[in-house]
Amino acid sequence: MRTEKIRGRSPNSLREATELGLRPRIWAWFCSLALVAQIFTLNAVPFAMGAWDKVWHFLAYAALTLLLWIATDGKRPALVVGAVMVLGCGDELRQALIPTRSADLLDFAADAAAAVVTGATLLFLQGKRPCAESSPR
Repeated sequence: MRTEKIRGRSPNSLREATELGLRPRIWAWFCSLALVAQIFTLNAVPFAMGAWDKVWHFLAYAALTLLLWIATDGKRPALVVGAVMVLGCGDELRQALIPTRSADLLDFAADAAAAVVTGATLLFLQGKRPCAESSPR
């Protein structure tokens, strides 16, 4: 009886939540796509962010890394970090094609640093080491 009801939740709570569509991984995918759309929409608009430019780049790409980490359940850390870095590079290359914008290597560095730092932190918190062999321990 005690194992059936812990803190007022029935054993079917997770199943019920899943049936209701409350899947965190799906929401993380949705939010990731929304953030990517926002990044690519905002980079077409000319505006000055001043000294905070690199901080905003870092925060946006750190958030994207976190969302993709949740979406992939932390099972593909190198893919997540690599994808975010490719997206950052694509973002800067796209800005180079917009007449009122310019590509900045330091912006890409902030994007890549956010992906690497966030990925490394999440990997550390997850307690796994990246290796060529994936064997259960």
